[in-house]
Amino acid sequence: MDKITSENPYNTAYDLDNCDKEPIHIIQTVQRFACILAISGDDEGRVEQVSTNVNDFLAVGHEEILGKSLFNFIPADAANRIKQGIKSTYFLELNPIVLPAENQQLKERLLSVHEMEGQFCVEIEYRLEHKNELYFLSMMDQAIQRIQGSSIDNNLLQKTAEEVKNITRYDRVMVYQFDENYNGHVVAEAKEEQLEPFLGLHYPATDIPKQARDLFLKNRVRILTDVNDDLAFIYPTLHPEKKIPLNVAKSAVRGVSPIHLEYLRNMGVGATLNVAIVENGKLWGLIACHHRQKKVLDYRIRSLIKFMGTIISGHLSLQRATDFRKNILQNNIIHAQLFEHMNKHQDIVLGLTEGEYSLLDYIPADGAVIIFENKIVSVGLTPTEQQIHRLEEWLNKDDLSASLFSTNCLIKENPDFADFAKDFSGVLSVNLSGNASEYIIWFRQAQEKEVTWGGNPKEAKIRSAETGRITPRKSFAKWKEVVTNQSLPWTEQNKDSALKLKNDIKDILLKRFSQLKKLHNDLSRSYLELESFSYTVSHDLRSPLRGIEGFAQILIEDYADKLDEYGVEVINTIVSSVDKMNHFINDILKLSKLAKLEMAQEEIDVRPMLEDIAKNYSAASRKIQPVKIIIEDCPTIKGDPTTIKQLFANLISNAVKYSRPIEDAYVIIGGKELDRKISYYVKDNGIGFEMEYVSKIYEVFSRLVAEDEYEGTGIGLSIVKRVVDRHNGEIFVDSVPGEGTSFQIDFPK
Repeated sequence: MDKITSENPYNTAYDLDNCDKEPIHIIQTVQRFACILAISGDDEGRVEQVSTNVNDFLAVGHEEILGKSLFNFIPADAANRIKQGIKSTYFLELNPIVLPAENQQLKERLLSVHEMEGQFCVEIEYRLEHKNELYFLSMMDQAIQRIQGSSIDNNLLQKTAEEVKNITRYDRVMVYQFDENYNGHVVAEAKEEQLEPFLGLHYPATDIPKQARDLFLKNRVRILTDVNDDLAFIYPTLHPEKKIPLNVAKSAVRGVSPIHLEYLRNMGVGATLNVAIVENGKLWGLIACHHRQKKVLDYRIRSLIKFMGTIISGHLSLQRATDFRKNILQNNIIHAQLFEHMNKHQDIVLGLTEGEYSLLDYIPADGAVIIFENKIVSVGLTPTEQQIHRLEEWLNKDDLSASLFSTNCLIKENPDFADFAKDFSGVLSVNLSGNASEYIIWFRQAQEKEVTWGGNPKEAKIRSAETGRITPRKSFAKWKEVVTNQSLPWTEQNKDSALKLKNDIKDILLKRFSQLKKLHNDLSRSYLELESFSYTVSHDLRSPLRGIEGFAQILIEDYADKLDEYGVEVINTIVSSVDKMNHFINDILKLSKLAKLEMAQEEIDVRPMLEDIAKNYSAASRKIQPVKIIIEDCPTIKGDPTTIKQLFANLISNAVKYSRPIEDAYVIIGGKELDRKISYYVKDNGIGFEMEYVSKIYEVFSRLVAEDEYEGTGIGLSIVKRVVDRHNGEIFVDSVPGEGTSFQIDFPK
């Protein structure tokens, strides 16, 4: 007999340390209840590889049949059907082919064919006799009708387990469901009374490794007839020409991993049948049948049980589709309301938090936050603002800042969040606009739950003291675990809803951007028109003003001695008014030029700039009321030197102009460097003003004092505000009548 050799890629010794790499799709063993022959894909049907037990099914030795045509050993009609199937590579309607009984040794047999990677595999097994096959088929028909008449909510899975047990007569039949990590959960069970119940137990994903789960998608029925079977072998181990092992992924009779056999023996199981339940192309679970002794089901019965699995798969898909449609309908209603509310108010935050529905209605959660335009707005139960900022910084990392992030166990993703992740374990975040700091984040609180395992999952692997080999656990006694720091998982629908909301917000932001762009263009045209108007006005006004001023000067020089005191006063008033008008025109021109002025970006040494301004205003103030100008610390700032000087000049000018007639009148200017900004201040102890008028002080031509008491055009602070805006800064003011005024200007670093 051809045992596993050094040429066989399956020669590696596998245990639970590397069982996830075990190549069970090329395992070169065959269960004794059937044989395998690999034949050439032509009319000759030459046997290229064969299991060593072929003599039990065709009365010819494996070495004797090798290289010969299979068609010489089976009836002609069977051979012709196989040739037809090979040409079309379609065997669904072909299988099984009945081979008649040739003698007392070779009873009636069932032959089936499948193709895998260009290799054609023929499997032959004995047809099992049933006393009354019509009765058996009637049972199947009734069972399928009862299953089809059930629903998931009406114990469909339990009914399936009961019907499968009634037909197959296995000692135990379970419906075994996988979670998102492929841990198993027994959700339905039908068993013999004397057996310990497994219903409700959980099993770790390592019990059914990935490659075994993958094979269930290719071959949905897997039978093991005897855990103590003396397995046959594939001969030769490698294909004589291709030099590769036979791929038995689709084979129902292939041998079994020694690790799995050891696991079943430890469990007290003698034979098994597993049928895949597949939903939307993904393995949902298994119909798992266990028997304490050897048990064989032939191809026909296995196919009928496979059909039951297909019915369950269809029911699950239908029920899931129904639930999905119902949830989508409700979700769409809420989504439409949120979108309408956001669109109506053109306000993302208001639209998602203050309407009939909120974010928590849209995606079920305990709380949510919106991080938008440097603000955090919370709904429901959420972490603190400081904790949210930490989470935001973490989400901003390159590997997490994609459109969507979700977890139901935040502490597992980042242990540094242990201070709040134990309470807010579930996090679903969506990045709104590509800006790394604009998110909607939903939170779900942790839900402590008790899980009962079939044996301690932490002891799923046991190292033998004698051999050092890792073996499956031997105890399957109930073991309870309390699961903490986990929330309800986020569904695919939850994630899709979050992305859908993001896209709607992008649409609203684009609409807002379009409106702002139009407004910007309108303002640009207005500024150009204002600039043109300002130059026109200045030109048209300056010419007559020069005439008025010139003639007034002539009157003073040539006719002052002929006028009385009142006449001289009138002429001086005319000259003074002309001077004010010139100042007014100059200020309007300065204001209009700011809109078009290109802003330089230079490092500005502020102290010499302030000293130059202070020198001019100190000299001017001595003529009226002495004002002491004090310059303190002056950190450098980055900006446009011309407009920054204009800003400080206007603030200092105002402070000097509105000083009180006291001996210690002062203006203090200085700055300090903070984390993200440079903050300057201009303080005085002048006349001050009521803060209720603070919104008016930056308006053009706005004055809070009588014109005859204090000079000015009401444009200076408007210029200051525009310079600050052009530098992406902020300006604040605090004032008390009769005590003074303090301006604070923050420039970004």
